[in-house]
Amino acid sequence: MKNKVKVNQKPGAKRKVNKSFLCVVFVFIISLLVILSTTVFFPINSVSLDYSGKLYTKEQILKSADIKIGENIIILPSKKISQKVTENLTYIGELKIKKQFPDKILLTATETSEAYCIKAKKQYLFLDNQYKVLREVAVQAWQGNHAFSEFNTIANNVIPKGEPPQTCCIYKDR
Repeated sequence: MKNKVKVNQKPGAKRKVNKSFLCVVFVFIISLLVILSTTVFFPINSVSLDYSGKLYTKEQILKSADIKIGENIIILPSKKISQKVTENLTYIGELKIKKQFPDKILLTATETSEAYCIKAKKQYLFLDNQYKVLREVAVQAWQGNHAFSEFNTIANNVIPKGEPPQTCCIYKDR
């Protein structure tokens, strides 16, 4: 009676239970690590700014970026922050955000300058090399308006209603 065979259990059934249990444990551990890394781990401890321009102070740029110490570095919305700074501070042409793990943020801001001037009605609009309207947008921001919500007003100043729009080709305008 050396060979005992269990009738109710299949020979490979015990291994399948162990493999499925290990898969469940593995998925649980990975999901736990992901949740902890986006909530508890990697808080921001320092924010530094590399800026050598003269129009804004470093404090103005950091205030506009609104990055709080203690926020999670992984879920920091870099594109949204960069867009917000370039909208609020019109002469900031580009803001690059570099995440230095585990806890540092490096901001690099570059100024843009006026490259073009367009006459519109009784005023002039100054644009940079990417055709971003600088001066009129800055006037709107200095008056306390949200500059980019005033685009329709600026557009009406550039192309007044009732006047035919001009094309880029002089031959099509004739």
